[in-house]
Amino acid sequence: MNNSKLVIFALLCLSISSVFSQNMESDAIMFGTNNNEGSARHVAVGGAMSAIGGDVTSMSYNPAGIGIYKSSVIVLTPSLEINKSNAVFNASSSQQINTKVNFSNLGAVFSIKNKKFGIVENFNFGFAMNTLNSFNQKNRTVQKTNNSITSQWLNEAKDVNGNQDNGFSNDNTSFETIGAYNTWLVNFDNSDSSYNSPIVGSVLQNSITIKEGSKREYTLSFGTNLLNKVYLGAALSIPYIKYTSETSFSENDYSKVNVGFQSFEMIQSYDNSGLGINLKVGVIYKPINFLRLSVGIQTPTRYSMEEKYTTDFVSSFDTANYEFNSDLGNFSYTFITPWRTNAGFALVSKKLGFVSFGYELVDYTSTHFDLADDYIDLESTLNDNLKDKYQIAHNFKVGIESKIKKFRIRGGYAMQTSPLKSSYREGDYDFSRHQFSGGFGFLWKRVSLDATYRYTMSKEYELSFDGQNGIVKDTDIQLLLFTVGFKLSK
Repeated sequence: MNNSKLVIFALLCLSISSVFSQNMESDAIMFGTNNNEGSARHVAVGGAMSAIGGDVTSMSYNPAGIGIYKSSVIVLTPSLEINKSNAVFNASSSQQINTKVNFSNLGAVFSIKNKKFGIVENFNFGFAMNTLNSFNQKNRTVQKTNNSITSQWLNEAKDVNGNQDNGFSNDNTSFETIGAYNTWLVNFDNSDSSYNSPIVGSVLQNSITIKEGSKREYTLSFGTNLLNKVYLGAALSIPYIKYTSETSFSENDYSKVNVGFQSFEMIQSYDNSGLGINLKVGVIYKPINFLRLSVGIQTPTRYSMEEKYTTDFVSSFDTANYEFNSDLGNFSYTFITPWRTNAGFALVSKKLGFVSFGYELVDYTSTHFDLADDYIDLESTLNDNLKDKYQIAHNFKVGIESKIKKFRIRGGYAMQTSPLKSSYREGDYDFSRHQFSGGFGFLWKRVSLDATYRYTMSKEYELSFDGQNGIVKDTDIQLLLFTVGFKLSK
């Protein structure tokens, strides 16, 4: 991590009023949250499948669920996500829509019947890729203001370099201020030995951010069935995070009050990826035929993360245009998510279907970062902020499936409570989520077809580009999933 990144990051970490600004504190929510994705059946019943099992997605929540299988299967789930974000910034609002085609789930379970006498009915092995969360979103803010962002870069140039231009240091200055200096948005005036900007009056600011990526998990799982009463399972999972964002920020002299200046654009590109590992164990118990009880535990996930980032500038004046491309910045660190525990119970009828309930606990206060020895103070500050700001979150799920011969009709609801303590929330913009889902399925010989629609509502908050004002966002996500399954054995 270069010193320019360190300066910005330290300031952001110390500003604990920031709820979801683009810094490492936000990773505790963005990368640590699971969003109940997977197969169409799993999503249709609100993710309340911990006590039901018999679904490839079970490997990512309660691996005992694959012990329910009595035949080998292969499944595939393509999906379509439509993300609509309504952002409000300084009384101006903007609606942006982002659409993505994806694969939410694919996998296979291989069932081996135990032909010898014993309490073990079958051994099952499975592999699955499940999408746990998606980061796709598009946001835009527009405002007319007398406060140009160049004032921040002027202050940094003064703090780092003092009152001498010959001492301007790239090593101790942020990418933004370096780019502004090299495109004449921050200048040194020899007449009074001070830094100034050509922007002194009102400007039109426009910011567009496009975020893309997902958190997926690749899982190897083992499950077994004991006397059709107890189902045990364990899984080794390797989650993979890929997140990118690109922000285009511009200022334009719309009122022609800034002599000589016309406009500038700053383009910031950010890429963060990481590979992790965790273990899961679970059990499903059937004390009587129509009742199932379940418990699942997941160890913390330890991610090795790598950031890459650039900040490029283009400026236009009456007499000339300037362009500057920054170096490629990079920073590697370790990110550890909390333990996750889940429990559930279900009422099941072979003829009618089921009603299922699920609960999951996630202690975000145990999220922490391991940084290199050079940043031990920063690591301590960051982890202390996480403990102060975040809390235990509770996820509640309920689902129903009705059987009508070979047809299945499903519905579900899921709620994720806020991971933020009340003192750090901006009203009801607290990152809680509500999900409403429904779908249907059809069985034909050895083929199953499932379709699901889910509607997610969440309220989010983040700091704007100026690092001071907030952006509140009402985010609605529509998700369409289609799962096709093939039974390989009777």
